[in-house]
Amino acid sequence: MKKVEMTLASSQVNGEKDVLSEEALNTLAEQINTHFLPIGIEHDPRLPDSGRFISAEVVAIEDGVYIVKGTGELFEKGDVIPLDETREMPVREYNGINIIYDLNFNTPEDQNILQKLSSLVSAAPEEERKKNIDSLSILLIGAGVFLVGKFCHAFQDEISDYDAFKAHIKSLMATQRCDENLLECEFSSFKKENEIIDTSVILTNPSPKDIDLFFDQGLKDLDALLIDTLKDDDAIKKVVLEYQNGILKILHAIRQDAVPMVHVED
Repeated sequence: MKKVEMTLASSQVNGEKDVLSEEALNTLAEQINTHFLPIGIEHDPRLPDSGRFISAEVVAIEDGVYIVKGTGELFEKGDVIPLDETREMPVREYNGINIIYDLNFNTPEDQNILQKLSSLVSAAPEEERKKNIDSLSILLIGAGVFLVGKFCHAFQDEISDYDAFKAHIKSLMATQRCDENLLECEFSSFKKENEIIDTSVILTNPSPKDIDLFFDQGLKDLDALLIDTLKDDDAIKKVVLEYQNGILKILHAIRQDAVPMVHVED
């Protein structure tokens, strides 16, 4: 592994006109110091993480301006990294079903559909800012917490009108906003007792048929696949899959210490 240092966040106004408070910066640093925080690649959820942050501190660089300075480890081809059980990577836990979108979905028409979609799950839509909005648009359906092997029906039961739910998603994905439109469905589930695993299924440029097929049959297939995948490896914290032409394929899994269980390419 290769050690790197970088600035992760700042209290100065950024390109999206956001300003982070010193308190928010301290919260970020604390999270990194108590967890392994993955280093992603261009906010593309299909790609395995390139490394992990292992420590951070808030530093004053000038009067009234603070930054979070992080230390990370970049994974290199051939690395053999022993499992570190001293802390874990964080995973997002959902209460019920959440609709999360990026800046590509900010037209009045999109916002109207998002409101209709969220009304079916009784949760307001949330905007999540990402830096790769020119190349990727991502609509995220987050759901949980369910029991591995039993969340298909539990997911459907959370939605007041399943056909309308699918129809609104198809409307949102019908517009080619970027080079690639991603529909990401992320489920937080109990794999045993209070142990949570994160499962992410990604559909790239899905057609209406793809969307129907996934929500009608793919979720059932996912239940069965997860039971088989997790039975021999308790260290898995997240599984990332793609769904294409009615087939689920595991892209990569991530250990609890934020190490992807794939070969890292140069």
